[in-house]
Amino acid sequence: MDWLDTDVTAAVNPPYASILRGVTIPPYGGDTQWTNLVVAYDKLSVPLHAFVDGLRGVHRFAPLQGASGTQSFSQAVDANTLVSEDR
Repeated sequence: MDWLDTDVTAAVNPPYASILRGVTIPPYGGDTQWTNLVVAYDKLSVPLHAFVDGLRGVHRFAPLQGASGTQSFSQAVDANTLVSEDR
């Protein structure tokens, strides 16, 4: 299955939303499910809220593990590292 994914969470101004577009769809499976993480967070118990609030997230733009791009792509990514951190 081929997907077009536009998430770039490491960007200074990440996209508000992204769209997934199925290019090659299998005859079964591959269902897309959506969730509202604000509602999920709001429904957490008080202890879990406290735990989650103490976590941090690091968003890094890099090729998928095991994937490789062209040499010019790799050099461009290495020269323009995109990393952000949420607390």
